[in-house]
Amino acid sequence: MEIRIPTSEFILMIIALTTEGFGFQRRLQVVSRRDYRDGWITVFIAENGCKKSLLLRCLAEHAMGRRTRESGLVGRIEPAVRRPHRVIALSGTPLDRFPRVGTTDLKSRRKRISAANSFVYIGPRASNGMAGIGQSERSFVGSLIANRADLMGRSENLNRAFSFVGLVPSVAIYLEIAQRIDSESFVDGLHQYIEELSAAGLGRNSEVVELRRALSRFGSAGALSIVASKLRASIERGAAQIIFSDGSLSVDRGLSIALLELLMRSGALEISRTEFNRKSDGVRISGDHLSSGQWSWLGTFGGLALEIREETLILVDEPENSLHPKWQRSFIPELREIVSGYAGGQVVAATHSPLIASGISPDWGQVRTLSRGDRSNSVVKSQPLLNVFGWNSSDVYDEIFGLDSSRSPDFLKEINAVLAVIAAHDPISKVAMGDLRKKLRSLSNSLPDFDPMKNILIGSIKRVEELGRKK
Repeated sequence: MEIRIPTSEFILMIIALTTEGFGFQRRLQVVSRRDYRDGWITVFIAENGCKKSLLLRCLAEHAMGRRTRESGLVGRIEPAVRRPHRVIALSGTPLDRFPRVGTTDLKSRRKRISAANSFVYIGPRASNGMAGIGQSERSFVGSLIANRADLMGRSENLNRAFSFVGLVPSVAIYLEIAQRIDSESFVDGLHQYIEELSAAGLGRNSEVVELRRALSRFGSAGALSIVASKLRASIERGAAQIIFSDGSLSVDRGLSIALLELLMRSGALEISRTEFNRKSDGVRISGDHLSSGQWSWLGTFGGLALEIREETLILVDEPENSLHPKWQRSFIPELREIVSGYAGGQVVAATHSPLIASGISPDWGQVRTLSRGDRSNSVVKSQPLLNVFGWNSSDVYDEIFGLDSSRSPDFLKEINAVLAVIAAHDPISKVAMGDLRKKLRSLSNSLPDFDPMKNILIGSIKRVEELGRKK
């Protein structure tokens, strides 16, 4: 992969957000450090109700220079002076507040917000509001096809996303015919659709040119009738119509990738299924059999590897959802690895995960909190937090999230009840001693050997026995 070396004149795109009517302090700081780095990552943490998702939405509108009448939000957002070339929203939750546009599945006809500052949404929610693994599948395939001209240049990051979830970097894409394509009315619709794509700024000009070229070659009812026959034959043979492998796309015999893209964009073709190969044994598995965590990782980092450009602002909402703690711990390093390869990148994320927050180094990022006062009408403010790089999750929960323990409240309640009896130093009956001893043994047996609390509970048994002997 080509590494873009940032210049010494690099300036962060987003330093603060100025709004009115959203419940934030008028000028909310996103970054406070002066020694900015290319690829700077800001992570916001907060209690529920502190508007993290709304903040990310406002940052998206701010970065794209949209007025609130365009965004549909009620309030005022001051547009950014220096705007990114692209805004990418990475979402781990279907309840995010990002605009319902910019999904990378080819079937979506929702227009880009603007041609100059394109918005890309990568997450579990479709443009119609529906959510699920199927959307991740469609978006990933759409990104592969739309970015096919530069797959080899992006293969290092892309291959790493496949490998992390235990897959060979390849995918077989099976299509199905959703509507009749060999009619004059359908051909007229294709010509009109290409004009819509061009006017909406969907894709680069070169992509539209390639689609026009495909339409000029196949753009008649007779030619499309032949294409339909080839498609049906391919489907009946059980062949994959599109295959990604070795950093490139190939199609089944007699088909054209540009025409297949156009037919998918128009809704005439839909994804029937995808198939992958396991890295451990090479066995082929259906995309339906991948876990939500695998699709989340592959969709997020595979999609980001395909869609990122220089001077991209990346907004991340609750990335920890569906991810195993080990994968959460790897999230920031992988994000940093991809972003650092493109000049002028910046990341703003919101999370509840201590494993993600503790992955931020002060050399290239900062953890900040969103908080409001005790009054219900208090505004949300942004404050920098301690450097938590390398902290364990319990320390982050305690010092940063304000959670004095990560243990179950019921577990703590039972322990505290026993410790209260011991702290009183009053004699207890033999029956009470037996009950408390049984409770302590049960609690200690539920803990792993490496947990310091286990030794405390075992030691407490002796204290309980001493109180029983006093009676």
